[in-house]
Amino acid sequence: MARDYYALLERLESRRSAHQRRTSLNRLGREFGGLYPPAPALVIRAAEDSLGFPLPPLLGAIYRKLANGGFGPGCGIVGIAGGYRCEDLLDLTLVDYHHGLKAATAEFTGQVWPEQWLTICSMGCTLTYVIDCSQPDYSVLSVDGLLEAERVGSFENVMDNWASGKD
Repeated sequence: MARDYYALLERLESRRSAHQRRTSLNRLGREFGGLYPPAPALVIRAAEDSLGFPLPPLLGAIYRKLANGGFGPGCGIVGIAGGYRCEDLLDLTLVDYHHGLKAATAEFTGQVWPEQWLTICSMGCTLTYVIDCSQPDYSVLSVDGLLEAERVGSFENVMDNWASGKD
């Protein structure tokens, strides 16, 4: 049976609703994110169909029950169609950024971007958070450009820490 994440979603919503705390970087004086409505189930399914794999359950619950991006670590979680787009990630949706990154990585470096790595937010400069959707705990990797990746915890742990104010 799928987990409902009820308590964590409530804590995430509480922090999301506080303007200066909506993203980890809002406190720097630049407006990131926004109050986006949840994504319709049809949009979530279309994103998963385009990706070719399901979104992590917690990310799906965030899109479905809280918002289509615009809050969270760094500059905020990138949305799917109709949701938050981050200028640090070329103003693209999660899905479009994923497909573009895969193509650009192959074209410009000759390397293969892992199929199930989803860039969920910019942490500033060239640093991003990426969910490895091939892992059962949906590991989050801190990726510096395309050069280095370091595991920072499970997606649930990262979001729980963010909800608790541990940026």
